[in-house]
Order: sequence, then structure tokens, then C-alpha cells
Amino acid sequence: MEFTERREETKNDYFQLNVSGKIMNFRLSNQYQDPEAYCHPSDKESAMEPIHNYFLDFFGDTVEYQYVGHYKEFIPHLPKVSLCLSFWADNVEGTIDIKDIEEYLASSPVLKHISMELVKPELFCPESEFWQVESITLIINNNTVPAFLRHFRGRQAFLRCYDRNTLDLIEFMNRSRTGEQCQKLEYLKIAIEFNNLPNELLNENGVKHIDAIKKSPMHTLPKR
Repeated sequence: MEFTERREETKNDYFQLNVSGKIMNFRLSNQYQDPEAYCHPSDKESAMEPIHNYFLDFFGDTVEYQYVGHYKEFIPHLPKVSLCLSFWADNVEGTIDIKDIEEYLASSPVLKHISMELVKPELFCPESEFWQVESITLIINNNTVPAFLRHFRGRQAFLRCYDRNTLDLIEFMNRSRTGEQCQKLEYLKIAIEFNNLPNELLNENGVKHIDAIKKSPMHTLPKR
């Protein structure tokens, strides 16, 4: 469901529904496939509460409720809701203030997913709530990947790297195969932005060319 701020349009564009005792305006959008709730920006929290209560009454605890948004915008504090937040730089340098995000995460509700870019090799402190998020999509330098994954306690990580320095990445891959790292990680994807992968990265990890018509070999992780 999308939320739309109220604009000067005809009332015929909208229809009213009683949602958990609150009369609310909705419309079916031509731009989005989702229905839009129509409200004044200052009424956004009071508009979300009856909608969420309606879902709780209808589906109960059998459904997982997620709110997707940017951390600088409105963040609802509702029961049974987990957050999917994006932390992207809004300046020319493309930098993010780690301290501000640290303080925000310390006071936020349960986080389900984080999407962000870390241009500098600076990482969050080991005690940060950042490391507890269930899944993360991150643009990061290669030389900070091992440090990141040593602290990460979530289940899924989607990393995109641009730095051509592969030594730290090779070390991490070797340690992960022996079970020394990523004890709780269930899924890891590392995309390296090279036109051609460096030979040392392929050679150190025993990568071989496989004929397209043959079945790929399986890799089994050591038992915990």
C-alpha cells in the first residue's frame, strides 16, 4: 500500500472506507498497482494506525508486516511491524555520517533490512544494532568486506564491491570455507564490479572453467 499526501484535486478521485472505526480516503492509482491512502502529512501516523490494526484483526500474527522507507522520513512505531530502511548519502561527496545512523538505530524499532553505501572504510562500532539486522544490501570497498562479515550477525548479506584490491577478499573466502567466519550467515552474495575478474581471485579459490552442458560441482560447508 502507498501513502499519498493530500493535494488540491476533486473529491471524486477518492472513495471512503471505514477502517477500524476511522473514515479514510482511498483511491486506485494509475501509476502504482497498490491502493493509495489519501491523507495530510501531519495525519500520516494516525492514518497508518487503523490500517495496521485492521490487518492485525484480519490476518493476525500469521503475516509478517514490513514498512519500507528512508530513515530521515516518517518511521511508524506500531506493534508487530519490522522496518526495511535505506541509508543513502544526500550530499555530493556521497558520504554518510556513521554517528548519526548509530544513534538512530539505537532508538529504532526492530529492523528487518538495511540498504546503504559505505564509501569510506569506516564501520560501525561492534556494539551497534547495525550488526543485528536480519538482511542487508551494501555497497562497500573490498578491503572492508572481511571486517564487515566478522561482525555481521544477520542471516543474509548482498554486497557490491568496486575496489580492485582483492587480497582481503581472498583471505575472507579462504576462512569462510573452513567455517571460521559467517557462523550465522545463511546466504551471501558478493558482486565485484570488474569487466573481468582478476586472475588471482580465481586462482586462489580454485575456480575452474566448467562446460555449460555439464553439471556444476556442489560445495558442502563444514558442519557446525
